[in-house]
Amino acid sequence: MAFNYGTVNDFSDTNSIGDPVIAALAKVIKLPRFKGNLFQRMGSPIVPITQKQFDVYSRSKTTRNGVIGTAGSGTDWNTTDDTSALPVGAAYLLGLSIGHVLKVDSEVMVIKAIDRSGNTIDVFARGAGGTTAATHTTGAAFTVIGFAGRDTDLKNVSSASENTLKYSNYIQTVFETLDWEKGGELMRKGLSEASVLGILRQEAAVRVAEMLSVQAINNPKQLGSSSIPYMSAGLLPQLEDTVSGARPVQLYNGNSAALDETILRAALDQVFAVGSPDAIVLNLTNANKFLKFDGAGLDVMVGVNRLDTGTGRYVDHYDYNGARLDLIVDTDMPTAKVAICTMADLKKGWLVGDELKTMKEPDASSREHRDSIQGSVGFLVENVGYSHLEIYGLV
Repeated sequence: MAFNYGTVNDFSDTNSIGDPVIAALAKVIKLPRFKGNLFQRMGSPIVPITQKQFDVYSRSKTTRNGVIGTAGSGTDWNTTDDTSALPVGAAYLLGLSIGHVLKVDSEVMVIKAIDRSGNTIDVFARGAGGTTAATHTTGAAFTVIGFAGRDTDLKNVSSASENTLKYSNYIQTVFETLDWEKGGELMRKGLSEASVLGILRQEAAVRVAEMLSVQAINNPKQLGSSSIPYMSAGLLPQLEDTVSGARPVQLYNGNSAALDETILRAALDQVFAVGSPDAIVLNLTNANKFLKFDGAGLDVMVGVNRLDTGTGRYVDHYDYNGARLDLIVDTDMPTAKVAICTMADLKKGWLVGDELKTMKEPDASSREHRDSIQGSVGFLVENVGYSHLEIYGLV
C-alpha cells in the first residue's frame, strides 16, 4: 500500500493531481509497522488552503446542564420552600430559559423567570412532577430534562444562539535535499545517474514521510515572519490549545497513573457527553494494555504476525456502550497521552501551488548535483472541545 502523502484530493483538477515522481515514490515507501498511521488516516480539507495562515472553524454547543449555588451564598437552596432568587452560575444560565425543566438531585422544578444580572432563577414550585422538595448543597449538579411551557410563556422564552469558533493555524514548509556527485560511490559501482537518483529519491521520500508523521501529532504552532519559519500545530497541540480561553478543550487527567480501563471509561464518558468520537490514537505501549480490557471482548484478533504485539493477539477496536472506536496505533504518540478523536474532523492539506513535489536545485558544478523534495503542509483539527478528548498525565 502506498504511503498517503495527501497530495491528491477531491477538489483538485487533472492538472494539479501532483508530482508523478512523488506518486511513484509513495508506492515504495516502507515505514515501520506503527509509523505514520495517523498522518495517513487524516482526510483532505473541503476547501483548499491558499495562504500561509488559515482558519479552522467550529460551531459552539450551548450546554443545558450545570451546577447550582455558584453565583451567591447558596442559602436559598438550603430550604425546601424557596422558589425565588435561587442562585445558578452565570456560565450555566446561558443555556437556560423560562419553561426548562430542571432536575437537581432527585427534585424536579420548572423555571418561571431568570435574572441574568443577578445570576438567579425563579421556579413555579418546588418538588414538581410528583417529586419531593429537598435541600441541595452548593455546587450540586443540575440537568435539563425537558420543557414545560404555558401558552402565556412563549413571548418570554429566551432564544439560544450558537457561535462560530475560529482557530488559526499555519502552513509549514518541509525540505529534504539530495546531493550526488559524478564520482560518487554508487556510480563507481556501475550504477547510472538515473539509478542513483532513484535510490536517493526513495531514501529522501522515506525521511519526508517520517518527518510528516511525527509533526502531524506533536508539532507546535508558530506564526512565521521574515526572520522565523511558520509552524503548523499537530493533533496534540491543537487539542490542548484554548486560544486564550476563546474555545473549550476536552482534557482528562490521568494523574500519573498507567492507562487502565477505569481511566479510559471515565474519559469516554466525558467526551461522549458532548460528541461522538470513533477512534483512539495511542502508541504501542498503551495499545498493548487493551489486551486486558473488558471492552476488547470478542474483538481480540489473532494476528498473522506474532511480532506485531509480542503476544500473538491484536486489538483493533474498543467497544463501549454500543459505540465502536478504532484503535490507531502510532509510534509518535507519547505514552503520557492518548487522543480520543472523531476521524472525519482530522485533516491535512497542502498549500495550493506548493504541494509536495520534486525540484531540480542549482548545481554546485557540472559534477556536483542537487535535487529536493519540498512542499508546504498544514493540519486541521475541527470541533475541538466537542468531538475529541486528550487523556494526559499518564505514565
